[in-house]
Amino acid sequence: MTVAGVKSFPAPVMGWRSDLPLSAPMPGSARLLENWVATQTGIRPRGGTKKRATLGAPVVSMFNYLSGGIERFFAATANSVFDISTVVDPNTPPAATVTGQGSGYYSTSHISNVGGTYLYACNGTDAPLYYDGASFVKVTGVTTPAITGVTTSDLGAVFTYSNRLFFLKKNSLTVHYLAVDAIGGAVGTFVLAGAMSKGGSLVYGGTWSMDAGDGLDDKAVFVSDQGQVAVAEGTDPGDPNAWRIVGVYDLGSPLGKKSSFRIGGEFMVLTVDGIIPLSQAVQGDRARLSIAAMTSGIEPDWRDEIGARLTKPIEALKWTAGNMLIISQPEAFEGQARQALVSNLQTNTWYKFTGINVDCLAEYRARAYF
Repeated sequence: MTVAGVKSFPAPVMGWRSDLPLSAPMPGSARLLENWVATQTGIRPRGGTKKRATLGAPVVSMFNYLSGGIERFFAATANSVFDISTVVDPNTPPAATVTGQGSGYYSTSHISNVGGTYLYACNGTDAPLYYDGASFVKVTGVTTPAITGVTTSDLGAVFTYSNRLFFLKKNSLTVHYLAVDAIGGAVGTFVLAGAMSKGGSLVYGGTWSMDAGDGLDDKAVFVSDQGQVAVAEGTDPGDPNAWRIVGVYDLGSPLGKKSSFRIGGEFMVLTVDGIIPLSQAVQGDRARLSIAAMTSGIEPDWRDEIGARLTKPIEALKWTAGNMLIISQPEAFEGQARQALVSNLQTNTWYKFTGINVDCLAEYRARAYF
């Protein structure tokens, strides 16, 4: 006689794990975890979404500006930029703030000096956009501010390091930079072709710190589309006594010019192999980096999901207020699953949000937007 019984399973507080054999699953893990948030004590259903704005065309990227009490939130389509800080009707497109653009995929960075805080946005197709808290300027060699010594529409990405703006020239290994605290002027130039043996072009840059803050040990990071990372230190690229390349390291190919984030001082790089801490790339061979990756628990599925979307740029949002790391999953072809990959920032447990089309991401006033 068969006797029915009851069996209890522990809540999957370890989240989604695809690196374990099906024949020997780990208690507290889940082979698939969709629309549930894994916490330290259990799981809870994810929250819903609310429409912020309608722009009349697909949103390609979003970015914000913050200076003192002035905060603005912008969304870009392929041709225009919209201020969506305050939207009267989320179903009615607002008037565009910037028009006539050739691309909506922007790299952005702030710089502050005694005059205020300023935002630069580069897309590698049009002249960079400069925002001072009140209005945008398309920066050329004759505008105010002006950038000279380079064709400004060739500037594909921007970041700030050691109180300087650094610009990466599109389709090249060339870096341009301005003077300390400058928002315009003649650029200095250096080329990383001699350091990056695999060639290719620079995708993005950033700052890497070993002390979880801005200090004397901060280093500049330059990431190429071939998965190489050049690390430099110093204060003046124009002075060989005050600037040097300290190493070049191999990672997997990056996933776009917004595919990195910082946790404390650690510089995290989204690659085809996983999310790699730069400190691990310094210590190990690329073949072993997936073991140390933030995504090691979902490595097989990471490779599948990312590999199916390599024709689209992928973004990461570290949403501190929600205690989540959110990875965009843009549709590379019609009918592809609409989803985002999500991790608990405290426990590094993974799960999926499905049924939402996450092409790009941004945070504004402690809320996550997509």
